[in-house]
Amino acid sequence: MNFFTEHQKRINKQHIKFELSAASGVSACIITTDKVKLRQIFINLIGNAFKFTETGMIKGGCKFNGNDDLVFYVSDTGIGIPVDKQDVIFERFIQLPQDKNYSYGGTGLGLSIVKGLITLLGGRIWVESEPEILSEGKSGGSTFYFALPGPGNQ
Repeated sequence: MNFFTEHQKRINKQHIKFELSAASGVSACIITTDKVKLRQIFINLIGNAFKFTETGMIKGGCKFNGNDDLVFYVSDTGIGIPVDKQDVIFERFIQLPQDKNYSYGGTGLGLSIVKGLITLLGGRIWVESEPEILSEGKSGGSTFYFALPGPGNQ
């Protein structure tokens, strides 16, 4: 958590609310995984959330699904991702077209790295997103989910 609050200060986005939570029952479980890879996944996903969110909030957390997998999520109130781009954003060097008012930077590698790390951990990743439509005053946002095998599936 300290890393992310320090990052938030460095990029001057203290006005964006940031919270992490875990569903009941998760904190009592012991999950065996590569903590370095898991940390890198969160650094990339939360870093992207801050990059593409100008107002609102970022939430992260985890819960168990019906298959005993542990599902993590990072949700933001950022610009969102058009439906026709949601399948390709996990490929290398893919970036969405830049907004004429903002330059987000980056190489287009972050999400492909995240997908690779999650695959190495035996998991999968997906996104649900709603692009913002400035002309209609509609806010957007994205939620990135990734599932890792839970205690009964390892």
